[in-house]
Amino acid sequence: LKDLIDQAHQASANLAQTPVQVRNLILKELVSTLQVQQDTILEANTLDLETMRDLAVADLALQWLKLTPERLSIVRQFIELLIGLPDPLQMRSGTVANSLYGLSGFRVLPQGVVCGLYEFLPEFPILLASLCLKTGNSLVIRGNAENTHTHQLWGNILSAILAKGNVDPRCFYSFPSDRSITSKDLTANDLAINLVIPY
Repeated sequence: LKDLIDQAHQASANLAQTPVQVRNLILKELVSTLQVQQDTILEANTLDLETMRDLAVADLALQWLKLTPERLSIVRQFIELLIGLPDPLQMRSGTVANSLYGLSGFRVLPQGVVCGLYEFLPEFPILLASLCLKTGNSLVIRGNAENTHTHQLWGNILSAILAKGNVDPRCFYSFPSDRSITSKDLTANDLAINLVIPY
């Protein structure tokens, strides 16, 4: 696990040096893939829904878990908005008024490795991966038992897109939704994870 996180750190450094045009092309490919594979995504999500119904999960939780064409459309719109934004890694200023620390400017830098831990919101990995790609951060993500099929499909989709693109594919890793790697493992102090986002 430590080696994997260390590789993700190196990948983040590489991603931060990748031109925004290349990062945006990957995001465009993601939008296209979400459109083309919509039926496959919804089928995987249906398998998760059926499993949760068998476990008598509350109706409200099932509503959170259920993907629809409308929800996938919102995800695509979100990514398209990200593509249209300026490169956050090129944001600089020489006019920061901060006499207390004597700063004369700033430059935005990536966090490094972001860890996403989530339950029930099946589009979370795609939203977070898009943000990480735009901002030059690596992402390691782990779902939970209620989104096993959807989570695995997202991992396959993102890995395939990164393998075709001109970026370091180690900038994304999807842990299986089983208990082989737990949330506790991913939040251990000896791991060089810079930011944990639990949802």
